[in-house]
Amino acid sequence: MKPLILVLSLLCSMPAFAGHTLDEYVDSIDWDTVGLYEITVTAQRRLVSKEIDRVSYDVQADDESKTSPLLDILKKVPLVTVQPDGTILVNGSSDYKIYRNGRPNASFSNNAKELFRSIPASSIKRIEVITDPGAREDAEGVSAILNIVTNENTSLRGVAGTVSTSANTLNYYPNYLNGFLTTQVDKFTIAPYAGVYHSSGPSTRGRSEGHYTFADTGQKMDNTSASDGQYSSCYWGFDSSLEIDTLNLLTIEYSGNTSDQDFSSSSFTSLANPDGSPVYSYKTEWSQPNAKYNYQQAGVNYQRSTRLKDESITLSYMFCYSNSHDDSETEYYDVFGTTFPYSGTNTLSNSRGQEHTAQLDWARPFGKKHKMDFGAKYIYRRSRGLTTQDYIGWQTDETDFISQTHVASLYADWRATFGKVGLRAGVRYEFSRLGGESKVGKTPKYASNFNDIVPNAAVNWNINDSHSFKFSYGMRINRPGIWYLDPSVSQTPTSVSQGNPYLHSAKNHNINANYSLMKQKLNLDISAYIDFSNNGISNVLYAKDNVMYSTYENVGKNFNYGFSAYAQWTISDKSSVMFNGSVRHSSARNPGHEPGTTVKNSGWYPYIYAQLTQKLPWKLRANVGLSYWGGGGSGPYSKYECVGWSCFDHSLSLQRSWLKDDRLTVQLSTQNPFGPRRSVFRTESFNSGRDGYNINRSYANSYASVRVSFRFGSLQASVKKTKSISNDDVQSSSSSPSK
Repeated sequence: MKPLILVLSLLCSMPAFAGHTLDEYVDSIDWDTVGLYEITVTAQRRLVSKEIDRVSYDVQADDESKTSPLLDILKKVPLVTVQPDGTILVNGSSDYKIYRNGRPNASFSNNAKELFRSIPASSIKRIEVITDPGAREDAEGVSAILNIVTNENTSLRGVAGTVSTSANTLNYYPNYLNGFLTTQVDKFTIAPYAGVYHSSGPSTRGRSEGHYTFADTGQKMDNTSASDGQYSSCYWGFDSSLEIDTLNLLTIEYSGNTSDQDFSSSSFTSLANPDGSPVYSYKTEWSQPNAKYNYQQAGVNYQRSTRLKDESITLSYMFCYSNSHDDSETEYYDVFGTTFPYSGTNTLSNSRGQEHTAQLDWARPFGKKHKMDFGAKYIYRRSRGLTTQDYIGWQTDETDFISQTHVASLYADWRATFGKVGLRAGVRYEFSRLGGESKVGKTPKYASNFNDIVPNAAVNWNINDSHSFKFSYGMRINRPGIWYLDPSVSQTPTSVSQGNPYLHSAKNHNINANYSLMKQKLNLDISAYIDFSNNGISNVLYAKDNVMYSTYENVGKNFNYGFSAYAQWTISDKSSVMFNGSVRHSSARNPGHEPGTTVKNSGWYPYIYAQLTQKLPWKLRANVGLSYWGGGGSGPYSKYECVGWSCFDHSLSLQRSWLKDDRLTVQLSTQNPFGPRRSVFRTESFNSGRDGYNINRSYANSYASVRVSFRFGSLQASVKKTKSISNDDVQSSSSSPSK
């Protein structure tokens, strides 16, 4: 209305308008001679923004999000590392959890590098790296959180969605297809989604060779193998919200994931004396024709807001269920000189787990500067693992192991702003009871109680609108998952492994300092950190009589420090450059197998990713990427590194959009077009009594792909979000670097 009044005032002040009504003046204008001018105001949205506890990457502000999968966008997120095989690290570590819309999502955590290749970035609003999880986030289980936030817009009626697919030269047919839909009826909004992913052919083929020497005998072991197979996964779910009125909000969400894999391998193993004379040798055929994993999660949240601005009370309940099945067969043949009393093994393993969680959260501001969050939570977990291992011609071992966990917790979190300074402090108290029993065998029933107090604090200084500095401290605890606790023994001719039912929670400490520069054309973020633990849950290895023995104990002493840097420079409205890099020094030590001894491993491990983006004529967009990865450590017993040109990756892509509002987008890309075709990685082993190395070769290093994405409908509706449950205090096999 104000612009209209201004225009009328100007018109009324003009001589030509004097003495005439507005209608008469408008009728007198020769509109054919009047030029109409359009004023367009454009501004580059910042890709990176910061809060006191997190860094956010605006995926929708990145033009590549129209066609790229989520995994490609993650390469450009500060503090995130994507290794050549798709493994995702945060701050150079695998000790993190993955959330979806602020809630832990095991589908993502367990299958991230596969699923994130298929999830379209166009369905994601932003990616948050929560570097200092506070007490209210219930994040005491990890040093960081990777939160994937899906799209939210304004509330309108209608239906809208996105479908996309991709194909590459590694697979025999298109490797993924997915769809995301949003619809709203009155105050109810629902957003279902589903996707499938498949990999086969060269993408799953590999070759390896290992050469080791046993310290106690001096004998040398050699092993060569070749593997092939296929992997398929499917994910689905929905988010929904019902805005009962302005003060009451109900949300329901459900997600699921299932995966199937069929793999096989052939290998040759030999052992020789120091003088080269043979001791034994044998060939192995291994197949895993029926390995399945299923996970489902459902939650309901009710949020009641009060008349006081920003005050709310939230009640939440979440149920999770998981089930896995693994059926594998191993056959030994062409056997020479061996002493093991069986000709093969048939292994059948099943595990089931369920989790119930209830939570109450209360958020309340105090004055204009202070805000408090209080909460209480209860978790009940029950897991059961059944394993039958038939050693053909010898014996059959059976395991039926049950573990139960009860966790009760209280938390308080305080945040305040005093001018340019922001403060945060929180504390969480947790009582936990871990128990387990074996239905067969001689393992006695056990139970342990733990009381943990988990503090955290942070201070943020916004020097001005562009510069800020932050310092933080946090402590986390990790509880062992069933695969760490399961005492069942798994045995091959060269190895024996089992879990430890007497593990207890581990404590980790993190100190972080961060500087940030945020300008319209330049974003810069630099961090330095230290993290350490004195009772970490660590894999314990030792060799005896040419056999490797493995279990877990609370003996890990880890000390890590590092630096990370992110920079994004918009050179012009057509050109931009991005840099994301880190260097980490990792040190891990365990008590040695012999009393009074210590084993340790340390080293520097760098990572660099850079990308140039250029807009071209005819609505084309080109991207050139280059990365370098310097390997990493894996506890006190091994380290892994790339060999030769495998340390470098380069990529080229070209994309264009068609139709109204750029609804159809096509991207052509190639990964390592100038080679090498194979990637080669070396894993060096030491400190366990068996020193040596293993070299792995993958055939999925050089390929071309095409991605197609189509948006339909006109709805811009948001599924409302409430505070809800997040459980991530368990250390399990999913926290390994396979993310």
